[in-house]
Amino acid sequence: MQQERIKQVTEQLQADVNAPAESECKTLMAEAKGQADTIVEQGRSQAEGLGDLVESLKQSGNDAERLFLLQKLETLLSMLSDTVQPIEVEEVNLIGERDGQGNLSLATLLKQFQESTGLRLPVSDHE
Repeated sequence: MQQERIKQVTEQLQADVNAPAESECKTLMAEAKGQADTIVEQGRSQAEGLGDLVESLKQSGNDAERLFLLQKLETLLSMLSDTVQPIEVEEVNLIGERDGQGNLSLATLLKQFQESTGLRLPVSDHE
C-alpha cells in the first residue's frame, strides 16, 4: 500500500512540478537560442561590412583613408563639444594691430573665430 502511495505522489509531483518546469526550460532555451542566433548573424553582417570597407579603403589609397578618419573625427568632435558647458564672456579686449589696421572690430574677430573653429558665438549688446 505504501509503495502505491509513493508511486502516486511521485507521478503527481512529476505532473504538477517537473513537467511544467521542463517545458518552461525548453521554451526559454529555444528563445535564448533564437536571440543568440540573431546576435551572431548581426555580428557576421557587421564584420562583412567592415571587411568590405577595409578593402575599399585599401584600394582607394590615402585619400579614402583620410576621408574616413575625417568622418569619424567629425562625430567625435560633435560628441566632445556637447560635453563642454557654455561659458559667459563678460569682456573682450583686443590688443595690437593687424595688417596696418588700427583696430580689429568685434564682428571681424567673431567671423574669424567662426571660420577657424566652426563654432558660432552668440553676440549680445549690453551697452
